[in-house]
Amino acid sequence: MCVRSAFLCLLLLLLVFSFSDSLCGGQISHDDKFRILCSPEEEAIRRISVAEEIGALAKEDGAIVSRIVHLLRHDARYFLDVSHWKDAGAARAEWLYPAYTLVVAGAPAEISLLEAATESGDTLFNLRATLIIGVIGDVSALPYMIAGLKNKDSQIRAAAARSLGRMKEVGTIPALVQVLRDSDVEVRMTAAEALGGMPDPTGARFLEEALPQSSGLERLIFRLAVCQSGCSVPRKVFLGELSLPEAKTDEVKVMVWYAFRDAMPASYVETVSSNSEAFRVIAAKLLRYSNANGIQEALLGVLDDGDTHLRSAACSSLGRFRNGEVLVALLKGLEDPSWQVQWSALEAIAEIRRESHEQK
Repeated sequence: MCVRSAFLCLLLLLLVFSFSDSLCGGQISHDDKFRILCSPEEEAIRRISVAEEIGALAKEDGAIVSRIVHLLRHDARYFLDVSHWKDAGAARAEWLYPAYTLVVAGAPAEISLLEAATESGDTLFNLRATLIIGVIGDVSALPYMIAGLKNKDSQIRAAAARSLGRMKEVGTIPALVQVLRDSDVEVRMTAAEALGGMPDPTGARFLEEALPQSSGLERLIFRLAVCQSGCSVPRKVFLGELSLPEAKTDEVKVMVWYAFRDAMPASYVETVSSNSEAFRVIAAKLLRYSNANGIQEALLGVLDDGDTHLRSAACSSLGRFRNGEVLVALLKGLEDPSWQVQWSALEAIAEIRRESHEQK
């Protein structure tokens, strides 16, 4: 990358993740900030910057938190009604900007959001609350999350499993194990990934037991989760399996990839088992750990792919990169038709924000 391009990327990050008066047109009122936050006519980069400002203020001002929670709770249906906006993608993305303010606000926002979610019977609001609380990550919300695993709506069950995976509380392993037999494949895969990310390998045995009932992408997700749980095979075992397309079984390929994940070539997203979307998804997940050249470009290159799982995995893995090109791509991801992709993009933006602030 040339010096000028690198400078522009850095400048873009500074614009988004600093509370810049110049970006927002000088000192403006809370009402004007909320107008920008909720207006699809504003540029995404400006709305994220304003969301950052409002979120910072909300840490000390409960009235702002209440206003955002009310917005998410009572205007949720409006946000999804594409007839209000010319751009259907923008309509789908509307809720993510208020959601991001609560992520920035952190624990103070979680209390109000948890109270509202507990008494609300609205499926859409509860789905969003579950996702937001999972990113904030306070353990006081664990009972709500565990209850979410038993919700009649499969999307809420999947969101609860996803959030528990982010929180990494070992005490939730038994609850996650129970949903490995869920009737919905997305819930099962999300629970498997949550168990794989736990700092305790207890769930690995249950993942192994569930393998005979799984197939396709689900089976590979379960196998990857077993590897991630601490039951992976040492590299030396795979010295004869390095010709990956000729590896003995699909699962061996996944195990080899995981064992060599730090050196995994970016080309695997496009070329390995091109007839199998499942392998591309696993590759996109593991490229997060690779130090090979071309990783960012490979992940950016699949954000318009037709496979939802692949787009979501790519957004998640892009969270490791802190530059303007990635940020612009993730902001575009907020307008994806899938909530899983939307949320993966927002989680990645939050990750970039957190690490950028930690380096200050």
